[in-house]
Amino acid sequence: NKYFLFLEKPIANNDTELKNISKILQKSKNKVIVNYFRSWDKNNLNFINKIKKRNCNEVIANYSNSLESNASHIIYMLIEIFGKKFNIQILDKEKKCPTFIMFFEPNVKVILNGIRNTKNNFCEISFITENEVLSFESAGCRYVSQKFNKNIFYKNYYQLGPKKNIFKEQELNVFGNISKIINQNIRYNLKKNFSNFSRSVEVTKVLNYIKSRL
Repeated sequence: NKYFLFLEKPIANNDTELKNISKILQKSKNKVIVNYFRSWDKNNLNFINKIKKRNCNEVIANYSNSLESNASHIIYMLIEIFGKKFNIQILDKEKKCPTFIMFFEPNVKVILNGIRNTKNNFCEISFITENEVLSFESAGCRYVSQKFNKNIFYKNYYQLGPKKNIFKEQELNVFGNISKIINQNIRYNLKKNFSNFSRSVEVTKVLNYIKSRL
């Protein structure tokens, strides 16, 4: 019998474990969902498509408290948008919450700032384009845009306009209904034969690489 497996992230604590798990799952031909729940959220998928259509070569992200729990969601999104070819430079070797840069080919620079000792867990990411900033904020699961507007007093300067929701409805109420949402999406993905395992493997490799250098 084939099974549909739901795994918590990260998949493994090191690359050896990861290879062994991957081999077992490939032989069994089971489908796997790893708990990057935004990977199947409709608004998130539409947001990613918007970014892919824009000319964006600078990204700024912030995450709190945990590389594996919070930064991993950002890394998953980045690999989905910009691909698997990148280099990593670690700026701050704080074990739980390091600050680092990911350089994606051909010329995209992403800064991930680790914010420590906060009461709330969060991750947020902003994609800077030619005329606006497109952002995801985990608090409230908001996708927002801010236009660059000319400064009224200084004509050679631009400033960010007010935040506007990109989507009328927020697809996920992450903090209020997380178990309900996961259960609904597992049932949905069972029907669609969905698996995000291969992308999750790439994220786990990044996490293991960073942890090995802290």
